[in-house]
Amino acid sequence: WSLFLIIGIVGNIVSRTTTGVFVYSPKYKKFTQLHGINGTVTGITETADGMIWICVSNQGVYSVENNKCNKYYPDENDFSCISATSDGKLWVGTYSGSIFLLNPQKEKDFYEDYSRTCGMNGDILEMLIVDDFNHVWIVTNQRVKEFNPRNNVYHDYSAPAVSRTKHAIQIAMFAGLPK
Repeated sequence: WSLFLIIGIVGNIVSRTTTGVFVYSPKYKKFTQLHGINGTVTGITETADGMIWICVSNQGVYSVENNKCNKYYPDENDFSCISATSDGKLWVGTYSGSIFLLNPQKEKDFYEDYSRTCGMNGDILEMLIVDDFNHVWIVTNQRVKEFNPRNNVYHDYSAPAVSRTKHAIQIAMFAGLPK
């Protein structure tokens, strides 16, 4: 099974495994399973307001508040990763090489497709990182890209396959990710 952890603002730890999503409370020293999220959980992120967001491949994105599923944003795309902006929006990537902006403040049409704008060509999205400038760092199985949503400009950084993820993290760290 796989394990992914995120430490929330309130101090709880949220983890995903192949059998579900669990929240660990340091206060009570126990794990509790989140109910209502079924399917393959492929990413977890947190917005500045402390809301936890979980993307599920071929289902959509869930928000979690007070250790309960709060809201569901359905979508049938094969989501692979998710990252939050400082203003509460979410970037979601897919295994089929698409990238979407999810705006939870909208009443409908939550997802906006940015695949063409980001110059995506079908590469598998392995990781998304939003830095302090709200630039989106896109790590695929072929390349690393930096996308600036304010002016819709992207830069392509090539790296050898072995060092691609390490390269992306190093670039993002120097580009303003919180330490």
